[in-house]
Amino acid sequence: MDRHFESTFHKVGQGLFYSLDTADFHMVYDCGSQDPSASIREAQDHRSKIGDHIDMLVISHFHEDHINGLEELLKNATVDTIILPYLFPLERLTLALQFPGAQQWVHDFLTHPIRTLLDTVEKVNYIYVIGAPPDELGPEQDPPDRDYPPDNNQEPIENDIHQLPIDERTLITIQQDPGYRDKRLKAKCLKYFGWFTTKHIWEFKYFNIPWDQHQIDALKQCLQTSNVDPNDKDDILEHIKDPTKRAKIGACYPISQEPRNNTSIIMYHGPINHKRLLEQARPFWPHYPFPYFWSLFEIEDWGHLLTGDINLNRGSGVNKYSHEIVAHFSSRKDRIYIALAPHHGSDHNWHDALLKSLSSCGSWVASAKSTSLYHPGRTVVRDIAANGRVFYLCHEGQEIVFRARIEY
Repeated sequence: MDRHFESTFHKVGQGLFYSLDTADFHMVYDCGSQDPSASIREAQDHRSKIGDHIDMLVISHFHEDHINGLEELLKNATVDTIILPYLFPLERLTLALQFPGAQQWVHDFLTHPIRTLLDTVEKVNYIYVIGAPPDELGPEQDPPDRDYPPDNNQEPIENDIHQLPIDERTLITIQQDPGYRDKRLKAKCLKYFGWFTTKHIWEFKYFNIPWDQHQIDALKQCLQTSNVDPNDKDDILEHIKDPTKRAKIGACYPISQEPRNNTSIIMYHGPINHKRLLEQARPFWPHYPFPYFWSLFEIEDWGHLLTGDINLNRGSGVNKYSHEIVAHFSSRKDRIYIALAPHHGSDHNWHDALLKSLSSCGSWVASAKSTSLYHPGRTVVRDIAANGRVFYLCHEGQEIVFRARIEY
């Protein structure tokens, strides 16, 4: 039996909206844009193609340009499984202050992620929260040693996400957070790493990175100056949702561009249990106007690595997150052919250790505004080109689509 797959980086400009679609499975990873009208337009177009059901939605992190299209995408839709990270109330307040002009839905989501999702969709069956690393229930300064799963370099057990073990320690923490509680559907908490399959044809492997402590320290000082208790969760949530209270805090909070993009759920996904790839197609050259000149090519695998806005340079020495990420995905590095450049191709978030590790990855994509001077960065483009890979810029006028026909 043959299956046709289509992997799309949608034309949202500075932001990210990614989808994987086949006849009976639809996945979305983030849906947002710096230009909200672009994410709304693309969300509407996507729903007109696939209908009102999404099998899996992954929200990598809570920046406005990754989530502000979700309201349109999910409105009156049905979703089987939603996956999102756990962010503490102070972390969510930090984002609310950084995006004061965002739509009200975004601030509602930052206040009560679970409630807002349930209020938006027609129906959702499961919500899974990817927790903080086991050694750190709060933000941390230096990455601790990770206890990688025992099957890190082996084939995954044939299980779906509903069979993954619950992270009981972090579950207690999120149950104490009013923003993650809703009596209509209890969210389950999974560990910061995981590996599962779906329909026996596709596998997913994820890895979550914790927040940066420096942002939280600065916010705590600001709150104390404003006579706000940083430990009062309910009051913090009120400050996230109320624009007047946000403005009061925002007057003393030092919003810095540098530390904003440090964390994201990173996800590998690709085919399993298949006999062979019959054919694959990609844009022949990244700068042709749509429609593409298609290039047929033949390789053994069609895996993708989605990186959100992860900063590969956090940490130091052997504890850099770039090295941890390479180690975690080492068993799939030869299966990855398409990768998303972190944070729209920003030089600040880039480390060539990931590029060098993914020797089989011939296609790199950055989702950014066409007129941006920094996204993608010159170093990122130079490194990708110098290593003989193809670089694709997905912008507000051009989507990037990869297609495959796989025999099972």
